[in-house]
Amino acid sequence: MKQPRCCEPGGFEIHLPDVSSARTHRGHVALIAVALAILLAGCATQYAPDRVNHPYGFLFGYWHGLIAPFALLAKLVSWLLSLAGISFLHDVTIFGKPNTGFFYYIGFVLGLGTLGASQAAD
Repeated sequence: MKQPRCCEPGGFEIHLPDVSSARTHRGHVALIAVALAILLAGCATQYAPDRVNHPYGFLFGYWHGLIAPFALLAKLVSWLLSLAGISFLHDVTIFGKPNTGFFYYIGFVLGLGTLGASQAAD
């Protein structure tokens, strides 16, 4: 008896999963992540020159540590757009200045560590 071939009627068929829906889902997730990063990076404020009397302390360092990855992404987007001559998010910084020094740095490192620990727990 002759075995049916894969392309003949009644033969074997290989069904591949639909990859286009997975790509679309990843695209939506990436778009939402970029929008969220830009939104959160807007929380990284800088002091006006008249506010130098009250520099950033521990809690602001902690907050800036938490949002540092988003500020870094916003800085990258700003740099890429500046190559095309577009000035967007140019005043976003990763580190707050003026700061109190040691306690600000401790807060910043703890904020980064908190973010990394929460990602590792998932």
